[in-house]
Amino acid sequence: IAMSFSIYFRTMPQRMPIANDWAENAVLNFYTNQVQAQVNQQYPNLPQQNKDALVQSQLQTFKKENKELINSQTTQLAEQYRNNFRDDQGTLYLLGIDPYYYYRQTEFVLSNGFPGTSIKPDGTLWDDERLAPIGREAEWGFHHWFGAQWHKFLNLFGDFPLMFSFFFVGTIFSALTVIPAFFIGRRLTKNNVGGFFTAMLIAVSSFFVARTTGESSDTDVYSVFFPVLIAWLFIEAMQASEVKKKIMWISLAGFATGVFAFAWTGWWYIATFILVALLVHVAYLLLTHWNTRSTFFKSPALTSPLTVIGIYCLSSAIFISVFSSLNQFIRILKGPFQFISLKAVAVTSFWPNIRTTVAELNVASFTNVIEQLGGNLLLTLAIAGIIILLLQKNKEGKREILVPFFLAIWLAASFYATTKGVRFILQITPVFSITLGICMGLAWHYSSTWISKELKLHKLVTQTIMFAILALLLISPIKSGYSQAFNSVPSVNDEWYNALTKIKTEAPENIIITSWWDFGHWFKAMANRPVTFDGGTQTYWGAHWVGKSLLTTEEKNSMGIVRMLNCGQNNAFIELD
Repeated sequence: IAMSFSIYFRTMPQRMPIANDWAENAVLNFYTNQVQAQVNQQYPNLPQQNKDALVQSQLQTFKKENKELINSQTTQLAEQYRNNFRDDQGTLYLLGIDPYYYYRQTEFVLSNGFPGTSIKPDGTLWDDERLAPIGREAEWGFHHWFGAQWHKFLNLFGDFPLMFSFFFVGTIFSALTVIPAFFIGRRLTKNNVGGFFTAMLIAVSSFFVARTTGESSDTDVYSVFFPVLIAWLFIEAMQASEVKKKIMWISLAGFATGVFAFAWTGWWYIATFILVALLVHVAYLLLTHWNTRSTFFKSPALTSPLTVIGIYCLSSAIFISVFSSLNQFIRILKGPFQFISLKAVAVTSFWPNIRTTVAELNVASFTNVIEQLGGNLLLTLAIAGIIILLLQKNKEGKREILVPFFLAIWLAASFYATTKGVRFILQITPVFSITLGICMGLAWHYSSTWISKELKLHKLVTQTIMFAILALLLISPIKSGYSQAFNSVPSVNDEWYNALTKIKTEAPENIIITSWWDFGHWFKAMANRPVTFDGGTQTYWGAHWVGKSLLTTEEKNSMGIVRMLNCGQNNAFIELD
């Protein structure tokens, strides 16, 4: 059920039902204006209030008498609107800006066998279309690697354009995220209802839907899929009773961490949270068993988490080095400090920090963050889920703090991340859904058991009633997720596509497109021409020079700047300096 919701929402742009609303409004406005003109002509001296009533009356009559005509015109106009967001093959354009970078790299993988335009004599992969005319190193990434494999697989069953197949990459991983989410909820609540609520909350989360509807962003889907997967494997490792199973689960978590490092630049945070939680857990055990430390040092209660720490660090280091590089492993320690200074200005350089101009890095207010998550009630219940989990006792009658503490630091750190930009609301989505799902699953278990006992009702009856009551909490998230999907349409339209295709077919081969960075990926993907800079090469000097070329009132200065950039980027300034 949860996967069905996830897929339905994220494929909605292919159907684009919002076009029906646009068309219906346009057709009704047309006839409303006609009726108004007629009324004004017939009754020029009538009070406006009377005119409005007359217009509405005549319009209702016209709609009844011409229902088929209006429906036909609405259908035709809706299809015209949809076609404005499809290329000449009828393929829907990708929704966002950054997807076109990965789309272009996937094209290179399919045509060249690597994600670039050329290979240097020393074996370095190179992309001559970025930071033109110098170019820059090209790198393998999970997104365009998977996109190429998925495209090849899909074309075993037909002849599909790359833009069509690439649309579904985010949809696939969003649906897959539901699976480990379900198992986390089931493991921590010890019932399938907790698993269901956790899975549904992740599937329909409005911000997650907004960032993964079709191919609406870039690698954002991995920043939810992999943390949820790694968290599940980590929790299974800590819940396992046998050492062999612990090693197996935590080794898989290390493997997933390695792939995550290959898939997304901010991969380190989930690994950092796991290690911090484990170290705090070990410290807590040492403090509570200090008086019996001579025997406790050798007990499984201490050696077990230490083994998990060692195996996780070792397996992560191995797989990170395999999929990325061993140097990346140190980001588990350095990542938090780098993140804190994400938008610092004039600290290491006097060039402008271009991240201050990125819309998705605008700071979100705490109130706005809570609204995006569903309101104060759901946030309170999510926090309550951690508290209830902490108060629970295991079979030995002891409280286990590790998982509640892990979820707490994940939730708290994710809220802090939103102070660096609205896009980081996405990092709250998985842990918020998990903790809220846990609260709902435990509430279902305890309330149905208590009511059944006190009122002498059959347990199945109370379980069904409580499930129905708690399911009401899903109405708001589902409506928000649906609204996000319903309003999701491509940023590219036929006007963009036709203009860039004209450059592709008619402009000289050796031109370079110089513009502000936002649409650089579109220029490369559709115009097939190199660019001065783009969303992935937001160089500080590029922001200065291109900004200055656009703002100066002197044509000579603008021409000089563009000539310098097109003949060697910032090298002329560096040489003079």
